[in-house]
Amino acid sequence: MKSRDNFATEGLSGTYKQVVFRQWNGETILAKRPKQTKARSAAQQTIVDNFSHAAAYAKAAMTDIALKMAYKLKAGKGLSAFNRAVVDFFKAPVIGDIDHNGYNGQVGGTLLAMVTDDFKVASVKVIIKAASGAVIEEGTASLLPNGLHWMYVSTVANSAIAGTAISFEAKDLPGNLVTKIKTL
Repeated sequence: MKSRDNFATEGLSGTYKQVVFRQWNGETILAKRPKQTKARSAAQQTIVDNFSHAAAYAKAAMTDIALKMAYKLKAGKGLSAFNRAVVDFFKAPVIGDIDHNGYNGQVGGTLLAMVTDDFKVASVKVIIKAASGAVIEEGTASLLPNGLHWMYVSTVANSAIAGTAISFEAKDLPGNLVTKIKTL
């Protein structure tokens, strides 16, 4: 049974005896209190912990007015800024193919990769390693005007390109880190 404009339950949230009150999309939802019948498995506890971390991130994000508004603008119908921040916590950035055609081992060579996220890519770092594993150089890539590709311009000469490993590391606002490596 659905009741509209019920002043007795408007704005309620929490638990009372066997009843749970929740707010969803501006409405008060009444539900039966869930029962925990046995101890959680390790996998279940991991899920609970992950959601706790996501909620903590979202709560912190809501204290930044600009970030809260950005999440609200990205939220779909029925989602709050908080909900959108939780979703962002669980979705890591995606790194496309690494384009090394502009890199020839000379200073000023370019490396490109398409890096996307469901909300926003916070930073992209590039690491160039020799075949031996020694770091030749590393630095921050720059977002190109198209809003999709990140470019790194090399600052150190590399005389032995064969076996060089190019690594792109992308991080989003919640701190999800993804790495993609291409060996030349």
